[in-house]
Amino acid sequence: MLGSPVPGATQQEAHLFKNLTVYRVGPGWAANPFELEAGLEKMIFVACGATQPVSAGWAPPRGVKHAPLVESIGGQWLMKLVIEQRVLPSAVIKRSVDERAAQIEQWKAETGPVRDLYQGLLQIAVAYLQITRHNYNGAIKMFLRARQWLDPLPAVCRGVDVAQVRQEAAEARTELEKLGAERISEFDLTHLKPLRLVN
Repeated sequence: MLGSPVPGATQQEAHLFKNLTVYRVGPGWAANPFELEAGLEKMIFVACGATQPVSAGWAPPRGVKHAPLVESIGGQWLMKLVIEQRVLPSAVIKRSVDERAAQIEQWKAETGPVRDLYQGLLQIAVAYLQITRHNYNGAIKMFLRARQWLDPLPAVCRGVDVAQVRQEAAEARTELEKLGAERISEFDLTHLKPLRLVN
C-alpha cells in the first residue's frame, strides 16, 4: 500500500491491494467520474472463454457485482483493472507430457536432421510448459537446448516451418527475459504459438 489509507475506508478496505500502481493525471484532463464510468463500461472484464488464453477489462473496485466501475472517495477515484490468464489444468499438462514421452520413444529410431528436428521441437514444447508452471530457469534452459538442435536445420524440414519456429521461440524467450523470474506470472500466453506446417 502506498501512502496513507483512503479517507473513510475501513481497515479491511485499507489493505485491499496486494499490488498497487499509482498514476498522476495531467492537469489538462477535464473528465468527471461519470464520463470515465461511461468509457470503462465499454471494456468491462469478462472471464476467459474456453479457447481464450488471456482476458482483461474493468471491474467494480470493491468486488461488488453491478457496483460502479469508478468510485470517488475523498476526492480520489478508485478503479480496478482485472487481467486473467488461463492456466492449463494438470490433467491436460500430464496428457501432453505423456504424448511427448511416447513420441520420444518413436524418435529414438530416427537419424539425421529429422531426429534433430524432433528433439528441438520437444525442447520448445517443454519450455512452453515450464512457462505455464512459472518455472523461469527451466524455460530458459529448454530454449537454449532447442537452439542446438534447430539452428543447423534448413528453413523447412519434414513440412515444418523451422524458420518460423525459431523466430517465435526467440520472441517468447525475449519476452520471458524482459519479465524475469519474479514477473513470469505476467507472461502473455499468446506468445506461445502452435506448430506451423507448410506444403
